[in-house]
Amino acid sequence: MSAFVVGKSHIDFLVTYADLHRRSMWENILDRLVVRKDKADDLLSDLDLIGRALWSANIASVRYRYPNERADELPGPVGVAFAAAGYRYRAHRLAFGCQPDVLLKALSCFEYQSCERPDWNGSDEHQFCVHLRDAAISALPGYAEAPWQVPEAEGEAPNRIMSTWASREVSK
Repeated sequence: MSAFVVGKSHIDFLVTYADLHRRSMWENILDRLVVRKDKADDLLSDLDLIGRALWSANIASVRYRYPNERADELPGPVGVAFAAAGYRYRAHRLAFGCQPDVLLKALSCFEYQSCERPDWNGSDEHQFCVHLRDAAISALPGYAEAPWQVPEAEGEAPNRIMSTWASREVSK
């Protein structure tokens, strides 16, 4: 497995999307997760802090993966390992009007590059990604209208059931 330090614009994109989807990101998932609303509001109140934490987690992951590399030799854009401490959020224009699938791909990239540390799964940064992914999935076209549970259908193959649902969406 390889890892690289993502660029600042990648972090800005994730933070901007999270800020733009703040309400749906938290209100849709608070009922299902053990996260207090005041903690969620605090998490999203300082975009510089969030970006700095995400970028630092990514850099720590890459450093963990490549323990013998100097900070300026880590894979990724030159100099970013030193820049994370001074991170300043700047809204990323591509996040405005961004389709959820684009965010999901960018988020997958970030998580892949940031998961090398043994403590990743329990980290605040990982939880942020989990919440952001849930918000993006909820925003996918047709998600809200899709059935919560797949019904039993005697004699019908699952593909036929799914194509029936898909044809309903097309005819709308």
